[in-house]
Amino acid sequence: MDGPDALHTPTPPPTKEEGFRFSFLPQCKETSENIMAIRKAVPADHRAMAEIAARAFVDDDVFGRFKFPYRREHPEDYISMWERRIWVTSNGYTHEYVVSIDEKSGEIAAWAEWTRVGPGATKRANPMSLRKS
Repeated sequence: MDGPDALHTPTPPPTKEEGFRFSFLPQCKETSENIMAIRKAVPADHRAMAEIAARAFVDDDVFGRFKFPYRREHPEDYISMWERRIWVTSNGYTHEYVVSIDEKSGEIAAWAEWTRVGPGATKRANPMSLRKS
């Protein structure tokens, strides 16, 4: 198998019950209008995440106009770049990804990335440094 999934054994996304629910309006009663499921991203999500990022940044100066001036002529290459970026950073200890699932369609509606920097990131990158001597 070639490509971003070559090093991964396919893992099915968690079921709705395995994810957790997040209410936009914590003071009001939960309804289907103000709830979205959020869960940790898995490698099977990378393609959908890349497509979302490509749509979001197509008009961005850095990730659009300057780095990828031919993104509109070659959209598949532009999406592939995002997919590679997500795959590479998701294999490290310094990045965390979560996805939001549209309850009606079951599709990924949005995603977020957290990056650890500083001494905490270094410790997480080397789990042996967390051991007590």
